[in-house]
Amino acid sequence: MPVDEDGNPKHVSFKNLNKKLRVPFVVYTDCKCLTESINTCTTDESKSYTKQYQKHKPSGFCYLIKCFDDELFTPKLEKYTGESPDDNISQRFVDSLESDIKRICKTIKPNKFLRKTLEDDIAFKNATHCHICEGELANNKVMDHCHFTGRYRGAAHNECNLAFEVPKFFPVLLHNLSGYDAHLFIKSLNSSEGKISCIPNNEEKYISFTKEIVVGTYKNKEGKQKEDKRDIRFIDSFRFMATGLGSLAFNLPKEAFKNLAVSYEGEQFELLFQEEGCLPI
Repeated sequence: MPVDEDGNPKHVSFKNLNKKLRVPFVVYTDCKCLTESINTCTTDESKSYTKQYQKHKPSGFCYLIKCFDDELFTPKLEKYTGESPDDNISQRFVDSLESDIKRICKTIKPNKFLRKTLEDDIAFKNATHCHICEGELANNKVMDHCHFTGRYRGAAHNECNLAFEVPKFFPVLLHNLSGYDAHLFIKSLNSSEGKISCIPNNEEKYISFTKEIVVGTYKNKEGKQKEDKRDIRFIDSFRFMATGLGSLAFNLPKEAFKNLAVSYEGEQFELLFQEEGCLPI
C-alpha cells in the first residue's frame, strides 16, 4: 500500500463538499416528432449508398419544472403541440425554457436569514459531528441553513458551511438526449446570447451540453454592475438508466406518479397508461 513521507497509508478523500448539496430546481422534458417524406435524386445502384426518404420534424414538447420544496415553488408543467407545419417547435421550446428559468431566478431569491426553533438550538448544542463532511466539530461550529427556506439543516464547520454554496445551474433531463433529442433543438440554442459548451462523445453525439444565460444584474463589493448568470445543463438520463421510458414506467405503480397526478386525473390520467410510449404533450 502506498504511504506518505511519514509512513502513514495514503487514502483518497472527498473534498468537493458543495457537490453534496442538491440542486434547487430540476427540469424533466421530452420532445415528440412527426416523420415527413423527402424527395431525393436517383442514386447509382452500382455503388454503395444511403437513401434518405424521411426526416423527423418536432411536433411538440413537454417539460416539468420541479423544486426540492413544493411550498417554495409549485411544480410547473409546460406543454405545447404544433399548430401548423411552419411552427418552429425547437425554437419555441428553447425560448419557453429560458423564459421560465429567468422568471424563477427573478422571483425566488436565496434567503440569508436563519429561521430556527428551540429544537434546532438543542440539536446544535448537542451536535458533535459536521453534517456536511461528517468530521468532528470543535470551536468553529456554526449553524448551517437552507438559503431558500431559511430552515436549519445541521451543525457544520465554518469552512464547510462556506463551501456549501447554492448550485448555479438548472439540470434539464432528457431520455436518450445524446442519440435523438439533442439533434432536434441544439441549433436553436444559438439564437440568444450566451456561451455554449459541451462534452462530446464524437462529432454527432454529445454526452452533455450547457447554455449560459443572463438572468439579471447585481453590484459586486466594488460597486460595479455585474451580470448574474445561470447555466442550463442538458443531461441524458439514459446514461444512468439504460432502458426505454416505457419499460421504466411499467415497473412503477400508479401511486408513484405523484407529479403526473397533479396535472392529470380521472380518465385522462388512466389514458396515459393504456398505450406504451404515450406521453402528456
